[in-house]
Amino acid sequence: MKKAIAISSFSIFVGTLTRFFYNWGERHPEKPNMGALDYGLSNVMMPLTLIGTQVGAIVYLVCPVLVINVLLTTLLLWLWVKAMLKARDIIRKEREAEEKVK
Repeated sequence: MKKAIAISSFSIFVGTLTRFFYNWGERHPEKPNMGALDYGLSNVMMPLTLIGTQVGAIVYLVCPVLVINVLLTTLLLWLWVKAMLKARDIIRKEREAEEKVK
């Protein structure tokens, strides 16, 4: 599990870095003097991301493998349930809109 976390983090880092350099020269569609990258958003998100990374690293070092497995499995199940509930709501709204059209 610990190796999978490291590989996942590295692949996210490489993907983000690649996307950053890919979009470096892009221009904003409505504001020609601005770049497409929103640095204001990164200024808001980066402190929380760094804090989360530090807390995650401490938890990773302190907790045994079994605790990490249980935490990640619980997180995965919670995210799956939230996604299924959201999908159910979307399908219900689409069906109601479809019935109104008919």
